[in-house]
Amino acid sequence: MKHSNVVSRTGSTKKKLLFYDALASHKTAEQVLGDDTLKIIAHELTKSIKENMSIDWNLRDSARARMRIIVKRLLKKYGYPPEISKQAIDNVLEQAELMSE
Repeated sequence: MKHSNVVSRTGSTKKKLLFYDALASHKTAEQVLGDDTLKIIAHELTKSIKENMSIDWNLRDSARARMRIIVKRLLKKYGYPPEISKQAIDNVLEQAELMSE
């Protein structure tokens, strides 16, 4: 993957890298959207998830559902391939859960 430009030494950038990897885990996404768009999505995901993450969000169904909607809307906004978006959403939420631990 081409995430070298995403990497720096800050914690926020490490989170972006995790989301970038979650989004680019399927080759179709990288082919359709390209590296730059995936970086933008990863940046927005990092910001949105950080802003909407409560202490126990991953334990509350309503908070998890809200987070899923946020991710889904961002992917749709940038034209993420719908046929692989469920997998990407699951990957992003898994990374967000790890991030909150």
